[in-house]
Amino acid sequence: MTISDYLVYCLTGNAIGDEATASLLGLWDLQSRQWWDEALQTVKIDRSLFSQPLRPGSSAGVVNPNGSKRLCVNPGVAVAVGTLDH
Repeated sequence: MTISDYLVYCLTGNAIGDEATASLLGLWDLQSRQWWDEALQTVKIDRSLFSQPLRPGSSAGVVNPNGSKRLCVNPGVAVAVGTLDH
């Protein structure tokens, strides 16, 4: 996970990130909107290790009770993925 993916995960429990940040890894194909299998095979990384990238502004879920305790955010607050500067 990228740092921003991990923040979303801590808040919601969902392994979700944004496409713009994923593209910086050099393994996300922005045109096809999917992980680049050839690159993943080359570096021997399984795609299941990555978060699901969504378009910036997409819903990532809501703050769950664990996220609320960890980061002092009210449970049930909507979380959306940002992009780069988040």
